[in-house]
Amino acid sequence: MESEKSDLNNIVSGLDLVLEEDEKKYRMLKTRKRITTLERKFVNRSICFANVKSYFCSTCLKSNSNFRCSKCKLKYYCSTECQLMDWKDSHSLLCSEVVDPELEMLVKLKLKDTQDTIYNTLMDHSDSNVPLYKKNQDIFFEKSKLAIKTLKKKKNKNFIFDDKFNFIRDLNIFKFNNFNLTDFQFFSIAEGCFPLGSLFNHSCCPNMFVGYRLDEQSFFSLRDIEIGEELFHTYIDPLIPKEERRNALFEKYNFWCECERCSGNAGNRKDGFHLIDVLIENSGVEEKL
Repeated sequence: MESEKSDLNNIVSGLDLVLEEDEKKYRMLKTRKRITTLERKFVNRSICFANVKSYFCSTCLKSNSNFRCSKCKLKYYCSTECQLMDWKDSHSLLCSEVVDPELEMLVKLKLKDTQDTIYNTLMDHSDSNVPLYKKNQDIFFEKSKLAIKTLKKKKNKNFIFDDKFNFIRDLNIFKFNNFNLTDFQFFSIAEGCFPLGSLFNHSCCPNMFVGYRLDEQSFFSLRDIEIGEELFHTYIDPLIPKEERRNALFEKYNFWCECERCSGNAGNRKDGFHLIDVLIENSGVEEKL
């Protein structure tokens, strides 16, 4: 565990970032370098993803993918090269199976020869009272059994089949850390695991915005960020009313948001999120909730 922490600190240090432990948040990601508005930073790729929308390539996520798996007729590809690559990687095991994104990602993760350093430090919330954690355990147990059954089809591969609880841990990491990859209209096209992106804490008035190009994730600064400031993105839709946001965060992550927007400590800052709150207040939406 100490070696993993050391490796993790070396990775973030190389990006001009620093991780600080925090009693409430577990850890905080801060910048060691001033970031100006609309800078593109921290570009990283998913360690595994599963597309949730047809006509996007299952290997590279390009749109208008017209090659379809002739056997299961569920997966689409932009080229025969991508189709062959996916078949060799994992689809030969998953073809004709009724597979959801989480199970597909679990199989892909276990097929990797090495695991991501940051991924191994992500929280699975097994030691907390997160309602979503308790709700999903029976489902995840069955998915773990199916994943092991699927992986055993792979010949000439020396898998180390750890117990089902390690498979369940991976599924919980996906549930609490995965991102929805979006197209240019912000429609979800895939679900992916981006360990670097998972280090960012939540704020309803974030200073970073997440964008995607295929399976590549980038962070864009929404304002100037000074040295030593914590970096945030938002885990939920920041345009919904406060109580709805806070309830959604508690249901999934087991914390009541106390960001400066929810706590009313934004001071004199008159940014776009302040204007959104004014519009919500004037519309009477929160009074109806």
